[in-house]
Amino acid sequence: MPFHGDTATRRKAQLATAHVIAARLGLDSDTYRDLLERLTGKRSMAKMDFRERRAVLDELRRLSGDTARHMRGTVPPPGAPTGVREELAAMIAKLEAIAAELGYSWAYIDGMAKRMFHVDRAQWCTAEQLHKLVAALSFHQRRKRRQA
Repeated sequence: MPFHGDTATRRKAQLATAHVIAARLGLDSDTYRDLLERLTGKRSMAKMDFRERRAVLDELRRLSGDTARHMRGTVPPPGAPTGVREELAAMIAKLEAIAAELGYSWAYIDGMAKRMFHVDRAQWCTAEQLHKLVAALSFHQRRKRRQA
């Protein structure tokens, strides 16, 4: 039995919204379909029911920072207190500084985020995940310094 809110109009709107957000995030087709499969086990939103499509939209909105309702611990929306924004910006800057010292690119940090948290870009990580990335890179940095 379909969910009461699963009308053809709503379905089309959800599909369109998902594609717009995915394009804004710069997700290629494979990455987008991998995200869908990770969330629902399906590689196409057209084959999903209302609840699955809503889960995909919630995740895309979380990744893009579209609305405060969907943020729950991720990079804060523009109206968020500046202290939170500054803390996250500081962690990103620290990641960048450590990577530069080690001679690593942002692609390396993004790869770490993907391996550790299944998030395509470090900038999309939650505050807790950013702390873990900084800790992991700091540990690696100390080990490299001892070896030198």
